[in-house]
Amino acid sequence: MLRKSLGSVIALQGCITAGKYEAIFPGPVSVTSPINLFVIVIYRPPGPLGDFLEEMDTLLSVFPSDSTPLTVLGDFNLPFDKLHSSGLLALLNSFSLSFNSCPPTHKEGNVLDLVFTHPSPATDMTATPLHISDHHLVSFTITLSYPA
Repeated sequence: MLRKSLGSVIALQGCITAGKYEAIFPGPVSVTSPINLFVIVIYRPPGPLGDFLEEMDTLLSVFPSDSTPLTVLGDFNLPFDKLHSSGLLALLNSFSLSFNSCPPTHKEGNVLDLVFTHPSPATDMTATPLHISDHHLVSFTITLSYPA
């Protein structure tokens, strides 16, 4: 039987077909070959922010501040119109993470599932309704370059 709360799934597709993939639950996904790449999946329960911004600040502080690609994505349970006033955008911008605009990701028309990237933007953002969730499947493309 499927549960209503299924969580998040990451599917890597394309050029990254060989190498070392490391998933540390509930930590980030780290790809170390053929390029370095970090992916952080976030789930923030609905309700007040509490210590969320401080915890995000601490989490992001452990990642390199160089040009290593970093993607932060997930269900932030923060409606799009509250992003600025919450301080989340300012915090993520301070780590050079850019917000990637997305169509509504929830069946009620809200954008609750967010994607932030550094240094390359996400393109081809789509949100596809699913039969088993009130959230849509968010897919996108990030073009990465091999280090020189």
